Amino acid sequence: MPEKIMIVDDDPSSVEKLYRLLQDKNFEIAVANNGERAYKVALSFKPDLILMDVLMPGWDGYETTRVFKSDPQLQDIPIIFVTAKLEEAEKAFEYGAADYVLKPFSNIELQARVEFQLRAMKRWQDVQQNNTSLKFTLEMKEDELAKAKEQIATLKQQIEVHISNSTSTDANTDAPAPGQSDLSDKEFEKQINQP
Repeated sequence: MPEKIMIVDDDPSSVEKLYRLLQDKNFEIAVANNGERAYKVALSFKPDLILMDVLMPGWDGYETTRVFKSDPQLQDIPIIFVTAKLEEAEKAFEYGAADYVLKPFSNIELQARVEFQLRAMKRWQDVQQNNTSLKFTLEMKEDELAKAKEQIATLKQQIEVHISNSTSTDANTDAPAPGQSDLSDKEFEKQINQP
């Protein structure tokens, strides 16, 4: 299944250049020309990565990034700013951007940054999945341990009751005096007379 990338830019020439480059790499692509539209598209498209321009009508790149990072459904999507000004690019980190590329960008540089962010995201997802799996296994083991402790407590209680009953039975039984048999005279004679 191809990875999904969303381009957020109001400049048609920049969008076209990015689109062609990403299409050649077989990514699934969505495009939005402003921040508000990008937010709506992202909720349904669920991109793996966003390429974001800074200067746009309505929500600029900073505001759009802030909105994305405050939404639990979108907050983990890496955002790469694509901008002409270095100071704008560096400011992007304050809003939670993962990286930036300066216009005019080199295709090789953009590809490298996109691929790096996608790999990093994949690793992070793998770690999250492993953590979830380990947490589930730990919870199962804790349940097993709790059940085993309950069984041990029940067995201990049963043993204590058995010991207590045995002790009281022994105390209530009249033991024969030393040298005296606990058999009746008739039973004793029977046993002696048996061949």
